[in-house]
Amino acid sequence: MADGYRDIVTAAFESSEWRTSADSIFQATGTSVSVLDFAEGSVLASTGRCGFCHLATGAGSPGPESCFDVPPSADCGSCRVTCRAGLATEIRPVAFEGTVVVHVMTAGFVTSTRERKRLYELLLVRGVKEESARLALKALPIVSRRAAESWAAMALSAAGSALAAERGRRMTAERSEDMAAVLAAGRRVLGATCGEPAALAQLVGDVAEITGASNGALYLPVRDGRLEVAATCGAWSEPVGTRVSREGTLPGRAYVTRRSVLSGEQSRRDRAIVALPVSVGDRVHGALAFSVDPASLPLPSEQAVRLERFMRFVALTLDRMAERERNARALGDNQRLSELAALLSGKTDIDAVLRVVTAALADAFPMQAGGIVLDAWGLDRADVVLSGPLNSSALRSLVAEAAGREGQSVDPDSIRVRGEGRVVDRDNAEENEWSTLVVEMEGDDLTVGSLFVASADGTRYGADDRELLQRIAAHAATALQRAALFSSVRDDYAKTIAALSASLEMHHRPASAHAGRVMEFALLIGEELGLPKEALEQLRFAGLVHEIGVAGLPHEILLRPSAGVASGLARLKSHSEIGASVSEQIAFLHDITPIILHHHERWDGDGYPAALAGEAIPALARILSVADAFAELTSPSPDRLRMTFWEAREHIEAAAGAQFDPAVVGALSSALDKQARAGATGLVGTDESQTQLPA
Repeated sequence: MADGYRDIVTAAFESSEWRTSADSIFQATGTSVSVLDFAEGSVLASTGRCGFCHLATGAGSPGPESCFDVPPSADCGSCRVTCRAGLATEIRPVAFEGTVVVHVMTAGFVTSTRERKRLYELLLVRGVKEESARLALKALPIVSRRAAESWAAMALSAAGSALAAERGRRMTAERSEDMAAVLAAGRRVLGATCGEPAALAQLVGDVAEITGASNGALYLPVRDGRLEVAATCGAWSEPVGTRVSREGTLPGRAYVTRRSVLSGEQSRRDRAIVALPVSVGDRVHGALAFSVDPASLPLPSEQAVRLERFMRFVALTLDRMAERERNARALGDNQRLSELAALLSGKTDIDAVLRVVTAALADAFPMQAGGIVLDAWGLDRADVVLSGPLNSSALRSLVAEAAGREGQSVDPDSIRVRGEGRVVDRDNAEENEWSTLVVEMEGDDLTVGSLFVASADGTRYGADDRELLQRIAAHAATALQRAALFSSVRDDYAKTIAALSASLEMHHRPASAHAGRVMEFALLIGEELGLPKEALEQLRFAGLVHEIGVAGLPHEILLRPSAGVASGLARLKSHSEIGASVSEQIAFLHDITPIILHHHERWDGDGYPAALAGEAIPALARILSVADAFAELTSPSPDRLRMTFWEAREHIEAAAGAQFDPAVVGALSSALDKQARAGATGLVGTDESQTQLPA
């Protein structure tokens, strides 16, 4: 490091600002951050080393010589280098006034399970115990290359901000005594929380004091392309929150041209309006406007110098604010994507995936409408989320644009609205200018649909918004592919199980279709209890094959079990165990084994095969038990007359608390009542003609 930069660089990375930034990155991501001087082989700052590094190398404090077998050169650029312990590290050069002074290193993670396995083997070769190796590796997060690069970029940004802040502090220290007011204002601004309204108002007041203005305002750009009053002092004519156009206004002209602007006409001859751009390098952050006495213009040279110097503080403050907002958004976006990936990982149903994705869009973007349009896997539909009421014609136009069919008609029945918003029909609906952002979803090198967000309130979507939407689309496409594949496999399984069920019933119930009826009643109860889709699928399969164990029993026992001896009855009771042993050996029936095994248990513990009681019986087995009994009572039998639905219901309810779970019986009764009230069936009637389920 050149001697001219040594003091300021050392001070910058000893500052609390740098320590706070580095510690925040470490706490948020688990990534250690170090500042290294490769020219001198020294470390200027570090959040500490990971336990893996110490275990793998036995080295002492961090530094170029201890971290790398061959340290990078002082003139190396951005690169990824493997440390002595075998971990990938991200190296980024930190420039100050156009010169690279130090490098920022982020480490303490792996980017693949393959890399983690390689490190585990390396530890074992170095003689580390297996338990210690596993614990060390467990502490290392697995992150994507993009995330690792993003964290390195955040560390680099924090380093640049620390140097800029230190430079600002030193510039402040070098000011003469006659600039005390400017220096005090600068310290207040730099020490305040960026974006704090009181700090911004104080900043405007300091400008007014320097220029002798009676009032003033700070204008900052907002997403709709206009400028907004962020802070004022004195009796400024426009309150905080007022938005003005960039065209035809003094602050707008100063912002666009990056030059000072003086009003040519004043409504009052005793005041003049001056607008100044607030910029750093090629970045313009906003504009300051203030009202002065025309006689005081042009400003005396001393005031002009003070104003110029203070505007640097203003620009630096807003630059830090913008940088922190960008970093905060990057961290927030990464957090959103991590949460989205976690939510989607367990979803095997397309509808559930769509629900999660639309909710993520509503959370991530300012919008009035957004959603997902599908045109793959036999689906042609749109799922949208609205922030409020939206005209139906506008919604159809947005969906058509997102689907690439702009100007074409869209079937309103193909659009499902989620969330609290609603679609309304208005005559002569107001034509709004919509800002839309659309990205395609790619799956297996094919376009499977698109994501979109839209707003008519002036919001403008930028490059950061597009990148976030593309990353959400990638997660959505992967989850939808997985759900579509699972749905296809599930349908194949259902067909296989249905064929197996039909084959079993030909053995002992050639005309009853008992399994199908058990399945229907089990699903009816499960839906009434609000079970998740996965549980309903298990009930569906279990209902179809719950008597798979009877295939190995003699036909005469099945037809007349009451006429058999005790041994015959015991053989009959063994069918649930036989069925469980069969299902356990079939991969896609493995999960329903407990249901088949225990569907003849009783709530009072007097059932078989395990004599379980109460809630010790698996919940789905309790549901299947009630469904099986209800279907049996309402089906033809050689031993007794078929009951009506009303009679069977009374029989089941009488056995609640003894043979059956009362909650399950209650759910069956409630479901039957709802169907009767809806006119779906005559399930509560006594007329035999009303006791059949609809086809």
